[in-house]
Amino acid sequence: MKILLVDDDAVRSQRLTEWLCELGFVEEDVVSVSSVNDARVKMTDSYFDVLLLDVVLPRRQHDQPMWKNGIWLLNYINSSARVRKPEKIIGITAYIDDISSFKAEFEKLCLVVIEVQTGYTDWQEKLSHAINYTRSSKYARGSEGVNVFAITVHGIRTFGHWQSRLKALTQANAGFIEFQSYKYGYFPVFFFMVPFFQRREVFRLKEKLKVLFSESGEKKLVIFSHSFGTYLAAHALRELSKESNLPVIDKLVLSGSVLKSNFDWGFIKAFPGMKVINDCGTHDYVLWLSEAFIPKTGMAGKTGFYGFHTDRFINRFFKGGHDLYFRGDDFMESNWLPLFSEDPVKSHDERGESNIVHMFFEKTFAFVGTCLPLVIISAGLASIWYYFT
Repeated sequence: MKILLVDDDAVRSQRLTEWLCELGFVEEDVVSVSSVNDARVKMTDSYFDVLLLDVVLPRRQHDQPMWKNGIWLLNYINSSARVRKPEKIIGITAYIDDISSFKAEFEKLCLVVIEVQTGYTDWQEKLSHAINYTRSSKYARGSEGVNVFAITVHGIRTFGHWQSRLKALTQANAGFIEFQSYKYGYFPVFFFMVPFFQRREVFRLKEKLKVLFSESGEKKLVIFSHSFGTYLAAHALRELSKESNLPVIDKLVLSGSVLKSNFDWGFIKAFPGMKVINDCGTHDYVLWLSEAFIPKTGMAGKTGFYGFHTDRFINRFFKGGHDLYFRGDDFMESNWLPLFSEDPVKSHDERGESNIVHMFFEKTFAFVGTCLPLVIISAGLASIWYYFT
């Protein structure tokens, strides 16, 4: 969702931008200008869902601010065929009493006028409600005429509490989206290290997905998974790709993925149009251990998938560790809810400059992971030799 902020008060504009980012918006989706003419140009070139408009503005930069300029811009938005009309227009002012003489005229063309004073925070709740309503409306509009079915798969050593939180969060904004949470209970790390148990859980999920697919009918499917759940989801889909009558899968969302960075995604040819969104934590050090010591797993949830960044494969990088996605609801609300309506999916990269220490450890753990099977086989053979000699 994109927001155009038109305010000639630089301090207030910066504070509003920071607050919108705290609310979960990406900074690149909040565009700030300081004059009516600049706003007109922006709305001619791009669509904005919300216009935050100072009621007293200069016509051009460095001109004298006047309330008539704000009214002129609102009239222009209403009458011009060239402008891309925003869904919601919210007026802002430092002192509501100062605009009493023209407030009625302003509100004819604007939904509401909110008093936003630097140094105060009582305006935040009103503004938050107004913007969140537009966000919910966008989700519903983006899925208009499309039945959506969401499936979630949790990780090991957890009962997947985030699944119910994501369901509640989504249905609070778009109640028509159906949810199915796949749960396999608390799964100890030891079992995950044994290929037999890995294959068993993949088979179980595959069979469950077949049932869900048959129940979903013509609905568009979005699958969310975390940690070991990403391994299960990817491998189960690989097995299902060999069968017929496959459903329409819109997106597969991976977070904290334990898949290898060079995982073979060739099977997705069986799912035309499916997009893979791989959300990574820049400090997900748990995945180093996965790469080194757990067979057939890796650290794609930290490094991303190698060689992939197209419309169908998107690596997104966020600051944080293995649980960054579930510390509160902010991440899910800001980065997962838009996936129900957002196309194309926006990239995100908070990695910063390359870290030599990280690179060293990643290469080291990857080398250990490569050698580990040889060590295990050698130890087994040595044990057999020792036993019989």
